[in-house]
Amino acid sequence: MYWKWRGAQRSSNKERRRTILLVSCFIFNFSVFVKEVNSSWLSLR
Repeated sequence: MYWKWRGAQRSSNKERRRTILLVSCFIFNFSVFVKEVNSSWLSLR
């Protein structure tokens, strides 16, 4: 029981880390996209 719980805890920790990685990557891509859109809008003006 104890070892099973530890294994589940470890896997959940790995999942959390992967989720944080995905979220940070998405935020980075989104910020770059926003910068590109802003620069294109400025050039259009």
